[in-house]
Amino acid sequence: MGFFDKKTKTQEGSTITTSGFYIGSSEAEAEVANAKITLDEVFEDYLGIIDELKYEKFIVSGRKGTGKSAIGAAIKHEADNSPNAFCTFIRKGDIDIEKIVQVAKEADIEIQNQLLFKWVILTKLLCLISENQNIQNLKEYEHLSKFIERNRGFIDIKNHEIVETIKENGFKINLEYFKRLVAAVCNKDIKIKEQKPEFYKLLPNLQDVIIKLLEKDPDNKYVIIFDDLDIEFSSKSESNIKNLTDLIRIAKEFNNDIFGKYGGCVKIILLLRDDIYKHLLYFADTAKMFGSYEVVIKWYEDIYKNNESKIKLKQFVENRLRKNFERIKIPIKSNNVWASFIDETGFNDYSYNSKTSFKYLIDHTFYRPRDIILLFNDIGKMNYHLPLSKNDLNELIGNYSQKIIAELRNELSIIFSKSEISSIFKVLTDLSKPQYPSFSYDEIENALSEQNLSDVSHVIETLFDYSLIGNQDNENNVTFKYREKGIDVYSVDKTQNFIPHYILKVYFKAK
Repeated sequence: MGFFDKKTKTQEGSTITTSGFYIGSSEAEAEVANAKITLDEVFEDYLGIIDELKYEKFIVSGRKGTGKSAIGAAIKHEADNSPNAFCTFIRKGDIDIEKIVQVAKEADIEIQNQLLFKWVILTKLLCLISENQNIQNLKEYEHLSKFIERNRGFIDIKNHEIVETIKENGFKINLEYFKRLVAAVCNKDIKIKEQKPEFYKLLPNLQDVIIKLLEKDPDNKYVIIFDDLDIEFSSKSESNIKNLTDLIRIAKEFNNDIFGKYGGCVKIILLLRDDIYKHLLYFADTAKMFGSYEVVIKWYEDIYKNNESKIKLKQFVENRLRKNFERIKIPIKSNNVWASFIDETGFNDYSYNSKTSFKYLIDHTFYRPRDIILLFNDIGKMNYHLPLSKNDLNELIGNYSQKIIAELRNELSIIFSKSEISSIFKVLTDLSKPQYPSFSYDEIENALSEQNLSDVSHVIETLFDYSLIGNQDNENNVTFKYREKGIDVYSVDKTQNFIPHYILKVYFKAK
């Protein structure tokens, strides 16, 4: 037995701890085959997102941490385990269209974003089709495989490699292998005179090749998923906004106009942060596209407050907890994994406003799976006695506050500069002090103005939209943006007071 093959220990005796617990990774990509608990073991589509993607929907939106990448990873896993489905990811970290276009421009080579998007999608789709055993049995496959292999650098694009290639040779494709492919699959000649034409001149014929291959074997599914589209996105960059809007339009064109008639055998899916959507409304058709093709991931539920077992986010964490109890061989009391994990004693007294332990915990989050995972991320190393006490939970919440502030800063970076974010958090620090159980609109407006922040009303609206602050009425009822449900739309109410999110109070108090 090797070092990495040690057997899981069974905890025995009167003291049972969280040693060895693994709730999961905050990044879905990290929950791979060698993780203690893999995504395919615990994934459930609690909100029915994947079912909606089977039809016309192709944009999955939600706040960072709501599980967009997990949806994509689940689709990829299902495809990898099916002989009739093929799936691949396109991540901005691997293929940055905007960067490639800029590098080409600096080398005096004109490349249009839209055409490069189409090339990337079609060539990725061609690669997926080439993995299909039925296609590999066709006589045309030899030409298909040779075209892909001889143009690998322009098909299996990697940022660092393609940049150097474009600088040296431009973006020209060897026509000979492409001509053979088109002749074999489409039974026609192409009328391009150059021996090495620019890539975009091949697009119409490349599309024809793919359609013909789909017609030869129509019983398979091909999915391309775009992820990490928020990386380096700035709401102040017109090119960022235009680039992303172009991608949405192209995905719509491929899904509906080009491949839609083939029974949904091809699907382009975009995973997109919902805060970015607001900055894409600059174009007239964007709102209509989102209205027609968007699936929103929202976990907040208030309808089951008298029956917590029905709350999907609680089912999410209980599912992962149960896997740990079973893996480490810890008995579950009365088949209640939550009660076996957290001691409810002390949570129903006055100091906790008669909240259950789950309600108390979840009120310190933004009601997302990522929050739960971040909060319990380190319990395997901390050896808490089970069930956890309220003091243990408070310690975990304190640790979580440090992690979540870093993520909140990252979210805000698409709108504000680092110095602006620092100024904003200075104001929130001051307004979270004990002498401010709540504060008025004028108070936060003046505090932000003193930091020389421009367009203060926009800053306040943004803080409200990210739920860093919420309204509080005269009866102490609180309205946070993330608690919207159904058709409700919450917006800033200047007549009411405001409070910072509970986790900010924890963070600033500890700080």
